[in-house]
Amino acid sequence: MSFPNRARFTRCTCLVLTMGLLGIAMPDGQAAEQIPPGRMVPDGQYAPPSPHSYTPPSQYPMAHDGQQPVMADDVGIYANLGMIAPDGSTANEVPLGPCDYLGQGDNCPPMFYVEQQVRVLQRSAVEKFPISFEYDVDSSPPDSLIVSTPIDSGDVGFGGAAGYYMTLGRYLGRDAKNRDHFLEFTYWGLNSWDGTAASGGFRFNDGSGNLIGTLFTPFEITTDFIDSPVGGFNRATEHRAFYRSTINNWEINGRFRRRPGKDRLVLLPTGRWRREAQPGGHLSFLYGLRFMTIPERFEFNSSGRVFNATAGEEFDISGSYRIRTNNDMLGVQIGGDYIHQHGKFHWGFRGKAAGLLNLHNQTSDIESVAAGDPYAAVVINTRLHDANDDIASVVEFGVTAKYMITPTCWVHAAYDLMWIHGLALAPEQLQFDANPVDRLDNEGVSFYHGMTLGLEWTF
Repeated sequence: MSFPNRARFTRCTCLVLTMGLLGIAMPDGQAAEQIPPGRMVPDGQYAPPSPHSYTPPSQYPMAHDGQQPVMADDVGIYANLGMIAPDGSTANEVPLGPCDYLGQGDNCPPMFYVEQQVRVLQRSAVEKFPISFEYDVDSSPPDSLIVSTPIDSGDVGFGGAAGYYMTLGRYLGRDAKNRDHFLEFTYWGLNSWDGTAASGGFRFNDGSGNLIGTLFTPFEITTDFIDSPVGGFNRATEHRAFYRSTINNWEINGRFRRRPGKDRLVLLPTGRWRREAQPGGHLSFLYGLRFMTIPERFEFNSSGRVFNATAGEEFDISGSYRIRTNNDMLGVQIGGDYIHQHGKFHWGFRGKAAGLLNLHNQTSDIESVAAGDPYAAVVINTRLHDANDDIASVVEFGVTAKYMITPTCWVHAAYDLMWIHGLALAPEQLQFDANPVDRLDNEGVSFYHGMTLGLEWTF
C-alpha cells in the first residue's frame, strides 16, 4: 500500500474507533441520545435508576384510567409489553409503576373496593326492675311468708349475635390539596338477640281453703300480696318472659384521605430497586347519611290454676302482656380514622358520631283471664299505642387491623363499641297498673360491642 493510502486508512480507523468509544452509531446519519437513568429503549437496554435523580409520581405518564402511573420509553412503548421495568423486574414479576404493596390504597387508590365481613355483637340488657315476685312458703300462717324476686328485666339477657357487614367504595379523584376522595355505601345488620327467663311456683292454702299460686307481679300489688286485685297475672304458678331485639344499619358516606409523603426508592438484597410508600400514619374523615332500624318485641306470660273453696272447683287463670316497639332513625354523621401502615400490616382507630331523628312507636296488648279466682277484682283486656319523634344519638369507637394476602386482597379484623341513646326499648314500656294509658318511653340506652372479621378486595 502506498504511503498516501496508508495515511488515509489510518485516519479512517481512528475516526471509527473514536466514534465507537463515544457510543455513537450513524446508520441513518443522526446521533442517538444517551439512555437516561431508569429509562428504557425498545431493544431492552436499561440504565439503573438513581435515587438522586428520582422522578416524583406526578411526573410519570398516566395510564388510560387516569390512576396508575406506568413507565414508558422515548417512543411510547409501555413497560408492560415485556420490557424491563424501572424496579429491575419484568412485567410478569411485580406490579408496575410506583404502587407497590405498601402504597396500595393510599398513594395509588383502587378504583373500587369491597369489604365482606361477619360481625358478632353483644348487646346490653335493659335497666333492671322487678317483673315477678314469689312467696316462699316456709311456715304458716301466711303472714310469715318470705317474698323473693325470681324475675327482673335484667334477667332477660342476651348473648352474642352474628350478622353481616359490607362496604362498597368508589374512588372519585384527587383534589387540589392532594386528598383522595371516595364514595362509600355501608350496610351491616341482621344481628338478632333473643332472651328468656322463667319462674315456676306452686300452690298453697291461703288459710280459707282456697289453693292459689305463689307467683305475683307488680300489678296493683298490695301489702300482703295475696289479695292483689289484678287477676291472671297474680296467684299464678308459672311466669315466663321473652325479649327479642334486632338491628340494621345503612350508610352513604363521602370520605377524603390526605396522601402520605413522597414514595421512596428501596434497593432490595437481590439488587433490584423497588418504589414504596413511606411507612407512617395518616387520617381520613367522613361525612354522610345514616339510617338505622331497631325493632323489638317483649312478652310476659302468666298461667296457673286456683281452687275456689266457695265454688268447690278449680279454675285456670292466665295473663299475657305483649309489647312491640319500632325505632326508625335517619340523620347525618361525621367520623374518621387513623391508619398506621407498615409493610403489609396496617392498624389504627376509627370513630363516628351521629345525630338521628328517631320516628319511634309502641303497641301493647294486655289480656287476662281470672274467672274463679277468689281475689280477682280487676281483669285487663286492652290495647295501648303511642308514637312520637325525637332525637337519638349514636357514638362509635373501634380498633382495626388488616394484612395483605395478595396485592388485591386483604384480611380485616376490628373490635367496635357503640352507644345509642334515645330508644324506645320494649321492656321499658311495661305499665303494671290496673288502668294503663297510651304512652311512650323513649329514654332507653343500648350498648353494643363485638368483633368484625372478613376480607377486602380492590379493583
